[in-house]
Amino acid sequence: MTSFVLLLTAIGTPWAVITLIGFVRCRGVYDPDALQVFNRRSRGGVYWYRAGWNLRATAAWALGALVGLLAVSLPSYEGPLLSLTGGVDCSFILSGRVGGIVYLALSPERVSHRVETGQEPAHAESGV
Repeated sequence: MTSFVLLLTAIGTPWAVITLIGFVRCRGVYDPDALQVFNRRSRGGVYWYRAGWNLRATAAWALGALVGLLAVSLPSYEGPLLSLTGGVDCSFILSGRVGGIVYLALSPERVSHRVETGQEPAHAESGV
C-alpha cells in the first residue's frame, strides 16, 4: 500500500501544481458553462484546446511524472535519481517542481476570455 501511495504521489503532484498555476493565472474565475462541455457530450469552448487536450500541460505533467518516478524510493524499486538526493525520497518535490517549471516555460502567456456573467476575464489554463 505504501508503494502505491508513493507512486501515486509522484505522478499526481505535477498535475496538482499545473492546476494550481492555472488557478492563480485566472484568479479563480472560470467560465462555468465551458466547464460543462464534456458533461453535455459536446465539443468546443474556451477550455477545449486541441481535441480536448491541453498539450502543453500534458507534456509538462508527463515530464514531471517521469522525474518523480525516476526519483522514487520503494521497497522493491529505487529510481536512478535517488542518488542525487542522498537516498532520500524527494520524488514528489522534484516532480512538482519539474512539472511546474516546464509548464511555465511552455505556456508563459496568459490567455484571457471574457466570461458572459460579467465577471473578470477567465484564463483558459485549467490544468491537464
